[in-house]
Amino acid sequence: MFMSTNIYNIMPIIVVPAIVPSPSPRNPVKTPAMRLPLILMAMLASLALFAPPVLAAPATWPQIADEPAAPRLAPAGFDVTIIVFSDYRCPYCLRLHATLQQAAAHDRKLRIVYRDWPIFGEASAHAAQLAIASQYQGKYEAFNDAIFRLAGQLDDKSLRQAAQSVGIDWARLQRDLAAHDEEIGRLMARSNVAARALGFEGTPGLLVGTQRAFGAPSLDQLETMIREERQKGRSAGKA
Repeated sequence: MFMSTNIYNIMPIIVVPAIVPSPSPRNPVKTPAMRLPLILMAMLASLALFAPPVLAAPATWPQIADEPAAPRLAPAGFDVTIIVFSDYRCPYCLRLHATLQQAAAHDRKLRIVYRDWPIFGEASAHAAQLAIASQYQGKYEAFNDAIFRLAGQLDDKSLRQAAQSVGIDWARLQRDLAAHDEEIGRLMARSNVAARALGFEGTPGLLVGTQRAFGAPSLDQLETMIREERQKGRSAGKA
């Protein structure tokens, strides 16, 4: 299933920043909400009606894309940004990952910002923490791919083998994870807030320029949105 809509036409979305607390190696995510199936997660989002609203205004989009700690693929001179919210145990995220790889392989002006949103539970959260920490060895892109290739089998042995297969020093990864514990926790908490503010109730969620997309688009569908965003940029430049 795939849907897209121009974000300028999105109704304001109310979110509860407290749905997912800041995860960390010493304080892994163990909330009941993280264990609920996605259909119940959507129901849980309705509880936001009892909390002060947080709206995803246009001014916040650059903040979502330019979060300093968020992993990214950012070639020089990029002109379109894709922000992807995903979970390593989500089968549609695996499909989307392959599509994004194809798009980036032949589009050298495409920036991809990865916002880990581990809604499938503790194993997803731990894998996301490790992936983010792999940035400090310059191995995020390779490790991200290796984790997705595990197809949701995120036990410690599999994660360690995946890390070592792409040249990651496992002991250093653990040290980096501990050293950047709070930073990674804050990043993941803000990703949850951003995803809710954009109206996502499950993974994967995409923001392609100003277009919000749900699910895993085909390569043709994704490239169509990229072309549309690029054309908007050209038109704005001529105005």
